[in-house]
This record gives sequence, structure tokens and C-alpha cells, in this order.
Amino acid sequence: MSLDLAIAFGNMPNMEPISSNLEDLELESQIRFLEAFKCFKDCEKGKYRGKGFSNASNLNPKRNPSIFTTAEAKAAEIFDSYGLSYGHEVKIQLKDSKNHLHHYKLDFFFPESRINVEISPDFHKTYKLVAKRDVLRKRLLKRVGIRMLTVPVYVKTANGRQISVPDINRTRNVAKIVKEAQNSPECLKYWC
Repeated sequence: MSLDLAIAFGNMPNMEPISSNLEDLELESQIRFLEAFKCFKDCEKGKYRGKGFSNASNLNPKRNPSIFTTAEAKAAEIFDSYGLSYGHEVKIQLKDSKNHLHHYKLDFFFPESRINVEISPDFHKTYKLVAKRDVLRKRLLKRVGIRMLTVPVYVKTANGRQISVPDINRTRNVAKIVKEAQNSPECLKYWC
């Protein structure tokens, strides 16, 4: 789906478009544009527009590290079974190439190996703003030496109700990758 910028800029008399297509802009500019226009009806047509996402918005609106979504709880159970030490909902601030500050909360951060594991429901691919943010987050994390791995989430029906579950095989593979990863030189354990 392509967002025609000419339509959006047409409502702004003092601004001329520098491009006619969202993808023609730099990633940072795409995100700022989508964030600025996410409240307008024609920007995105998803039910998640401008709101919290999934059961995180209902069960954990403030992203409390001690509260897990259904999919995160299952992933945490697998990580725990591998004896991995992680931080949940770790806050991080990163600057992009335009010197704008971005605030992120990492689903699972493994500090010794500097690996971030994101639990990624379908809307991370279908909701344009979130998809662009994920691309930028991965780029910015890589710049500061943090590797990002993604675990897709699927919706299943159990006992007449829909539940979100992570891809179990992918979660186990990610746990193995983290377990086998070398300690980062930026971690104290590396030097001990």
C-alpha cells in the first residue's frame, strides 16, 4: 500500500511536497510523517491506528516489566527453560541520523550477548507506521552493537477464544542462538 503524499500535503497551504511517494523519503522522514499524520482518517486504515497494540494495551498499557502478554509469557517460559538471563520491557533511547531521539522498549534484552528479541504480532507487518519503526529500530540498535532477532506471533483459537502464541520452533532457535552467543566486550562478564 502506497501513501500518496500529495494528498496529505494538499491540505497544508505553506508546504510543498518534496516527493509524491512515502517510500521516496528517508526512513527517518517516513516515520516522522506517519507519526504526524497517524490521527488523520486517511493515513492508515487499521483498527490499531493511534492506540496501544494487542493485549499490551489492555493488560499492560504502561509496559510494566513484570507483566507479560500471552505471547511474551510463553517466550519467557522457553527462555527460562534454557537458563537465560534477560530484561523484559527494557527502556532504551537512540538517536537517528537526523539527531532525533527515539524511545523504545525492548521485549527481551539479553545484556551479556547484547541481543534483543522482539515478539512480533501480525500488525508489525501490516500496520505501516509500526513496520517502519521496526526497520528504524533494527538499524539504530545495530549501530550501538545490539543484535535484533524477531519471533513471529500467531493467533490460535483454544476453547472458543483467540490467544496469541509465539512461533515455538523459532523461539527455541532464538534461545539456542542467545545461549551460544559470546559475551559482548561491553558486558562486565566478558572481562571476568
